[in-house]
Amino acid sequence: MTPFQIGILGVVILVVLLALRVPAGVSLIIAAAVGGSLLTSPGMALTELGADIMRIASHYGLSVIPFFILTCVLLQCQGSVLPPVLALIMFAFLSGGSIGRVLIAGVLPGIIAVILLGLAVLIVRKFPHHPAPGRDSEVVLFRWGPLRDHLFIAVVFSACAGAIFEGVLNPTEAGALCAFVSTLFLAISRRMTAKNFLEALLRSVSSAAGIFVMIAGGSLFGAFLTRSLVSITLIRFVTGINVQPFLFIGLFLLIYVIAGMIMEYKAALAVVTPVLFPIAVDLGYSGVLFSVLAVMALMFGVLYKHRAKRRAEEATDLKPRVGWLLHSVLPLWAALLIVCIVTAVYPSVAVLLPRMMLSTP
Repeated sequence: MTPFQIGILGVVILVVLLALRVPAGVSLIIAAAVGGSLLTSPGMALTELGADIMRIASHYGLSVIPFFILTCVLLQCQGSVLPPVLALIMFAFLSGGSIGRVLIAGVLPGIIAVILLGLAVLIVRKFPHHPAPGRDSEVVLFRWGPLRDHLFIAVVFSACAGAIFEGVLNPTEAGALCAFVSTLFLAISRRMTAKNFLEALLRSVSSAAGIFVMIAGGSLFGAFLTRSLVSITLIRFVTGINVQPFLFIGLFLLIYVIAGMIMEYKAALAVVTPVLFPIAVDLGYSGVLFSVLAVMALMFGVLYKHRAKRRAEEATDLKPRVGWLLHSVLPLWAALLIVCIVTAVYPSVAVLLPRMMLSTP
């Protein structure tokens, strides 16, 4: 078999495993291991696989993940803050970019998204016939309370982003500081017990472990696609078609939307990014810009699945209908679509702050 044929076989194996509901991270690792064995030999492939997994697991930049998860669990904002933050971190690692730059690139689009999504929720609640989005019911340490809690969350993450932007702290140090300050705040305000803190730690470790498996799988599968020449073949095929590049980018973002609706957003990111990111960069798009657009596209699926979960909890008889769910998230999707269009038309919204980081002495 030629390397390209082995690469296609690896993709088929991945699709079959996902169809059998094997966890995405495990599916990616198995597909990469089988493909690598066919490219070289089973012994050499397993040796390289073990070395690559150790390299990924010990990567210093990824240590920011458990800190951010712990912070969001403690402050009970994991439903609104954690998905885009984790998606940006994962995308940065899978694409080989700077975690700090990618996180900062999401600041301005994130602020615009929060404002427009807030307006969309207010508009929806003015019309009773429109199903209003439910609130996140997962509570670990305390429920949404006074305004000071919201302000504290905003200050914590703003200070974190500012420290990364100014180069005072790297992402891992900023994440550790956020976790420490959040723990201190809850302890001083007497909103945390030892039992609750232990539960938060266990949840954070469990979530971080699953994400590390997902990142390892996506990274290994991406390397396999490169070695099997699938990536370069796809790049040549796409660039050989006489079509405007932005049409391909639009198609890629639509794939992220669909993948985010079918799979968990972390799984969708790990499966799709190794295939699409090299093509997007070869088409001339900034990796940082594409990372922000891809994560926003994934958030369409996050909003849809969150609403489906809330509706399933409220309904006692039947599962929520797809049409009803789409109707309920359309206002939120419209707000998110506006952010995507603004970011695509005016790339400086995403790349301005990272460029300023590079120019900061």
